[in-house]
Amino acid sequence: MSWIRTANIMAPAVYMKCSRSEVLRLLSVDSTDAWLAARALNQAAVLEVLPHNRAIVAFGDLFCSAQTPITQNICYLVIELVGGSNPKQRDTARLNDYMANFPGGGSLKQLAHYGQLMHTHCEEFRQFDYGLLNFGRYGAASPPKYNVRPAGECNLTIIYGLNDLLAVKSSIDKIHCQIPNSTIVVVSDPEWTHFDFIIGLGIKEYVNDG
Repeated sequence: MSWIRTANIMAPAVYMKCSRSEVLRLLSVDSTDAWLAARALNQAAVLEVLPHNRAIVAFGDLFCSAQTPITQNICYLVIELVGGSNPKQRDTARLNDYMANFPGGGSLKQLAHYGQLMHTHCEEFRQFDYGLLNFGRYGAASPPKYNVRPAGECNLTIIYGLNDLLAVKSSIDKIHCQIPNSTIVVVSDPEWTHFDFIIGLGIKEYVNDG
C-alpha cells in the first residue's frame, strides 16, 4: 500500500454478520451450492445474476420515468430493499437514467461469497470458500483471511451512513479496530443509505463538500 498516499472509502461492505439487507441475505444463503452446481454442469449462462438486458431497460422506461411518479416508487423499492430507504435523497428526475444501467449484472460466485460472509464466516473477512476444494486452492481446509492492516499505511478515511443496510456501524467499527490509524466519518444525514453515495441528491453537500 506504500504507493497509495490517501484513500477515501465509501460504505465498505466487509464484515457482513450484522448486515440488515434481508434481500441479499435471502438471495445469497444457498448460492454457494448453486455456483458449484453451475460450474459442474459448465453452464456459463447460469453464472450471471440479474444481467442487464432489454427486459430491464423496458421496465425502466415503463415504470421509472419522471412522467409516472406513482410507479417510480416500485423502482425505488427495488433499490432500497437492498441498500436502505431515504426518500428525501431520491432523484426522481434522473431515476430512469439510473435504471437504464441498474442492475448491471453480477456473478453468482460474488453472490455466493456474500452468503459465506453472512452465514459461514460471518465474524471474518475471508476469501471464497470452495469447501472440499479448499486444499487444492489454498492448501488448507478453510479459505485464508484477507489482511486489511496494510490499508493503514496510507491516509485512510472510511465514510458511511447510519441507514446503510450493507455497511453497518458494527462492521465499520471492526474495520477501524483492525486499522486503528484510519479515520471514520459519519454522513451527517441520519437517513443516509448505501446507494445514496451513488445516486443521492445530496452527495455533493453531505460527502464531497463535507
